[in-house]
Amino acid sequence: RNGSSTQLASGPRVASSRGASTGRLSFGAEALDESWRNNSDTTSRRSSLRTAGTGRLPLRVLCTPPLSFVQVDIEYARATGRVRGSHHMAIDAFVWALTDIGMFCSRQRLLAGGAVGGPDAALAALVEMVLAPLGAVLGVDALDADGAEAILAEPDVALLMQRSHRGLEVLFRQYASNSNSPEPYQRGHWTAQAMKRFANDVELSAEISMQGLQRMFSECVQHEVHNLSGASEGRLSYSGFRLALVMIAQRIHHTPSTTPSVHLANLLLRLSVANGARDLSSAARTVLGPPALASSPLASSTRRKASAGGVVGVGGGGGGGAGGGKAPEEGMDG
Repeated sequence: RNGSSTQLASGPRVASSRGASTGRLSFGAEALDESWRNNSDTTSRRSSLRTAGTGRLPLRVLCTPPLSFVQVDIEYARATGRVRGSHHMAIDAFVWALTDIGMFCSRQRLLAGGAVGGPDAALAALVEMVLAPLGAVLGVDALDADGAEAILAEPDVALLMQRSHRGLEVLFRQYASNSNSPEPYQRGHWTAQAMKRFANDVELSAEISMQGLQRMFSECVQHEVHNLSGASEGRLSYSGFRLALVMIAQRIHHTPSTTPSVHLANLLLRLSVANGARDLSSAARTVLGPPALASSPLASSTRRKASAGGVVGVGGGGGGGAGGGKAPEEGMDG
């Protein structure tokens, strides 16, 4: 990742030569300090204390980026130079670079709480301040495809998906391309653009960044490429779509006191306003029970929006099924 994803770096990019390898952990931080003193306004930099993140990229954790792209390039060359014979940044070099940057930010009192202790403390502070929020935006802290597959194998989740099969297949086909292709694409496939349209239609983009959704799509596609005969890059089959739904459900409906089947049921209820997807509401209600207020303002508003056309995001009150209002016949734009 380049520094612009987190607004840690700014300014023009230039080519830089490889720095000399060193065993001193703080050497990189000292070099950054020197460059910072020579090229920065100390007063303005030290006023750049932590601010709330936006939840979108670039993630603005500081008022002013503390590093220039020149400094980033120098640190990259120095970190990769520590790994003999390598011009690429492997995980060890990445940790070296993060530690240098953490020490540098600590010395400039840019981390939360001001200056911290040694390299380990500086790295931990940088992780908490920058990498953890970045991971949340990118979705790297979310469930992976292997974990989603394990959840799909749980008896209560498997039964819920079986009951939802017809509605999910209808929903999948509305965004799918090239149906009746050889397996695993007999029902067609989704592209990354189809995933984006789906997310916009059901208003998922308000809760998961597009970067996070793209990561989920890529994770599920790669899982299929490695495990399904005939699967290819850039195509998501119906089985991959089921995995993606589990990952999305665990991300947006997760609470420690509820089970994966409840998380998934909440998402299915939200999707049940789609044309032809009424079965999703009935299936979800077998887990969630009947709605407490079938005629609540939220449910009425949801039905009005759905009748006006398109799929809308539902917090859990809309849709037909056991005890619920009649699902609208109008639905999403395919």
